[in-house]
Amino acid sequence: MVIDMSSRSKQRFALAFVLMSLVFTAPARADVGKIVQNSVPEAREASTKDLAINTEVTDGPVRLQLFRSQGEGVEYSHDGKWVVYDCKHQDGYYNIHVCRPDGTQDRCLTTIDNGLPHRHAGSPTWSPSMKYIAFAAEKKVHEGGSIEAIPGFGGRSNLWVMLADGSKAWQLTDTPNFKWSRVIIPKFSPDGTKLIWAEEIRDHKNRFKFDGWAIRVADFVETPQGPQLKNIRSYEPGGPAFYETYGLSPDGKKIVFCSNCRTTGFFEQQIFVCDIDGSNMHMLSNGKKYNEHASYTPDGRHIVWMTSEGNPKHGTDWWVMDPDGSNKRRLTHFNLSGFPESCAKPVYACLAGWAPNGTEFLGCVQYGLIKQEGRIMHMSLDKDLLSKL
Repeated sequence: MVIDMSSRSKQRFALAFVLMSLVFTAPARADVGKIVQNSVPEAREASTKDLAINTEVTDGPVRLQLFRSQGEGVEYSHDGKWVVYDCKHQDGYYNIHVCRPDGTQDRCLTTIDNGLPHRHAGSPTWSPSMKYIAFAAEKKVHEGGSIEAIPGFGGRSNLWVMLADGSKAWQLTDTPNFKWSRVIIPKFSPDGTKLIWAEEIRDHKNRFKFDGWAIRVADFVETPQGPQLKNIRSYEPGGPAFYETYGLSPDGKKIVFCSNCRTTGFFEQQIFVCDIDGSNMHMLSNGKKYNEHASYTPDGRHIVWMTSEGNPKHGTDWWVMDPDGSNKRRLTHFNLSGFPESCAKPVYACLAGWAPNGTEFLGCVQYGLIKQEGRIMHMSLDKDLLSKL
């Protein structure tokens, strides 16, 4: 989720939340060229003209280009030859696609006959072996509507895993049926033996607290019956609070996540890391700005995250920092005027999915918060940028 607004908008959004509760081996600084956009006929048309950057534009050491005109969660495969992402189809449901890094060979994996409920499916992540893709999928039958099951909200959903070609899928969790049960953003450990995600584990009468979440860690085990999760652990390293996880450090030792456990409100979330057993928690961001969606660079030397820092009209941009929270630097200017990527209205950067070369990433920039709609952007960093930080 990405949420950062004025106090009045915060109240409105919180209420709304309650109510709906090819081989690609580019060198480090290669020209990507024009990314193919006409290969996703199923996708719903974007409701904004912002961010329609069809050829690369340069903002200092950063180059940006539109990757998909409509989409959310996105990730490179571990060999850099494929991209998996979710996007909203014309029927209103999110589905999972794969394509090449230049946008070609696009195909949908979650509309074929593979055992899925065939409602919302999103937040996809590759296993390191690239044999599997894990994701969240809306339950086939449940009370209420499907809005709360949009991948960014994760309500009425379970975790699933499918073969990378989409031919077969297995349900991994069986979440409770209380109204606010949610699962979001599964991520594999670097060695593929564990799955990490965030889950709302407690029902509450006061939905404005958002304090019923936990970090989940489980062993990912292949059995004759298919993949399963074993030995599921729950951690709340800062006590009752909201937690949203973004995976592990490249060495598999640290979980990176956001939480409001040390702030007074949901909209003042900060970035944290802790050991994989939930101990030794440290806060990396600071202040009262909104922070989310942190990911390690492939070499583990930096973390890119989104923050509203420096944006007078709200919205969030991508920044970069060292793993200990020092040396913070801004990367994009979506929410400041006078830059090639500047937008007319506030937009919200999301989780970055890094290419193995460590100089490119794909990430959604949301333009619609309530519907969790956005565009997927390709970011190319100067090969010397991170080394200079």
